[in-house]
Amino acid sequence: MPLSSDTDGILSAFRGIAHSNSAARPRMTEGRPQKIGKIGSLTLKKLDINEGGARDMLGLNWHLVIPPNLCERCSFESVRGGTLTICAQNAAVKQQLLFVSRGILKNAQTFVPDIKKIRII
Repeated sequence: MPLSSDTDGILSAFRGIAHSNSAARPRMTEGRPQKIGKIGSLTLKKLDINEGGARDMLGLNWHLVIPPNLCERCSFESVRGGTLTICAQNAAVKQQLLFVSRGILKNAQTFVPDIKKIRII
């Protein structure tokens, strides 16, 4: 049962503290139960974060970032602090990736502009 509008004033007087209007905002969901996926998307929207992050963008377009002959022999590990970390299958693949690293960087920047350098492990 909702409280009357003067309840805050009565409680403030009882407690002996000054009454102030609440600075709280109404809920985005208006108090109704929501599915967790919808709450997550509302939170991302509120924080102005895209759902498809760097990992998703590179994962979907990996075959366009890496040359076709190396695409199956390496995978990307992470994108942190502007560094794209690529995991090579062996030392020979790592060496080939180092030779084409400038092209990989340019291709990766078309999908994730924040990438500034490449680390191959």
